[in-house]
Amino acid sequence: MAPGNRIPALAEPRTHQFDPYTLIAYKGGRYLAGRSNLSDQVLYLAVERMRHVGFIERDGRNERFLMPASWRPERHTEGAFGIVDGPETEVELLICNPETEMYLRSRAIHPTQKFHRQRRGKTTLTMKVRGTTELRNWILGFGPWLQVLKPAELRAEVSALLSAASRSYSHRQSCSSRNESR
Repeated sequence: MAPGNRIPALAEPRTHQFDPYTLIAYKGGRYLAGRSNLSDQVLYLAVERMRHVGFIERDGRNERFLMPASWRPERHTEGAFGIVDGPETEVELLICNPETEMYLRSRAIHPTQKFHRQRRGKTTLTMKVRGTTELRNWILGFGPWLQVLKPAELRAEVSALLSAASRSYSHRQSCSSRNESR
């Protein structure tokens, strides 16, 4: 299979020779998980961003691929906070109000989630996740009601994004005048 997949951050689409192993539905999108000739790692290609899909022909026949017998999709999604994978990271979040705590306790956020009651009545939420990109976006959705304690890199990233958001509202700065990645 040779999909041309457009990633918004890239100027030109990429053409992959791609072996699709699994179709995944996630947050309203469809993703193909599989192997590409462009990477040694499993990739997740968004179906809606594919511009062209075709079969590769050799000697007048469609080329085929064999899915590895060891392929288990759950090995690639287990521990990830969403569909974007990354290095395993221990995260600690401070829950800043009782309403947010009640809401979070009522949800299965991540298989490793643990709530810890602190002195002075505050609660922390800890998780061991693989990848923080989608976790960062989830945290941002809680605004002032969640605070990243660990890791320091994630705390700095969330702080910078919240500061940029605050500036854009206080100075009537247009989104198109900033060149920041999501």
